[in-house]
Amino acid sequence: MAKRKTQPKKVEPARGARPRKVGQVEAIRERLDDAAAAILTDFRGLNVGEISQLRSRLRVAGAEYKVVKNTLLERAAEGLGIPGLKPYLQGPTAVAFSKRDPIAPARILAEYIRQMKKLEIKAGLVEGRVLTADQIKVLADLPSKNQLLAMALGNMKSPLAGIAGVLVALQRNLVYALDQVRQKQEATA
Repeated sequence: MAKRKTQPKKVEPARGARPRKVGQVEAIRERLDDAAAAILTDFRGLNVGEISQLRSRLRVAGAEYKVVKNTLLERAAEGLGIPGLKPYLQGPTAVAFSKRDPIAPARILAEYIRQMKKLEIKAGLVEGRVLTADQIKVLADLPSKNQLLAMALGNMKSPLAGIAGVLVALQRNLVYALDQVRQKQEATA
C-alpha cells in the first residue's frame, strides 16, 4: 500500500489553545498518518456494551475504534493536508483506524451494521483519499487479500491444468491406437 509522500504541515495551535487539546490533535494526526484506512462512523444509538463488542471485533482485525471530537479530527486532517473531511464531521463521530488492512475495518463495520442496524458509516480515508459511505460499502464487499491471492493462483493454475490434460490425452490416445494395431495384428495372424 502506497503511503503518502507529502510532509505533514506543522499546524500551529490556535491562540489560547489548551495543551491537552493540542496533544489530542497531534495524537489523531499520528493515527491518521499511520493508517491504511480510517473509517468515520456515527455511533448514535449504541450503548457501552455494543461499542465494546465492536471494538473487540475491530481489535482482532488489527484496528482500533476511537471516539473523536469533530473539530480535533478536522484540525488533524488539515495538518496532514487532507481536504474533504469537513462535510462528514457532523454529529458524534468515532473512527476505526487500521494500520495494515484497509478492507478489514470496512468489512467488520458493514457486518456490524447488518446485524445491529444502529451504526452508520459517514465516510472514510483510505491511503490518503477521502471516500464516501457508498464507496466504503463497496470496499467492504471486496474479497479479502487471501481470497484474491487464491483466485489469482487458481487462474494461473487453470491453463497449466488444461495443458497437462491435453498432453495426457495425447499419450492415452497413442496407447489406445497402438493397442488397436496390436489387436488387429493378432487377429490376422
